[in-house]
Amino acid sequence: DYNGNGKTKLSKVENDTIIATYYWLTVKYKESFNNDMKIIAEPNTTGKKRTLYVYGSIYNDDATIKVTQDK
Repeated sequence: DYNGNGKTKLSKVENDTIIATYYWLTVKYKESFNNDMKIIAEPNTTGKKRTLYVYGSIYNDDATIKVTQDK
């Protein structure tokens, strides 16, 4: 949720990529390649709209990305 409550299913580092999965959303962050971030959502089969937030720092600024998936 927005406050970070809940548990991450998977969090690991592969080579220079940090991979974190939280419920239905996976974020892959590759620091050595121009600070590249990919956000990957699993298909929504719930029949409901769902929302998660990705928080991170970009250079010296903080950013929150709201990811919403329709039903």
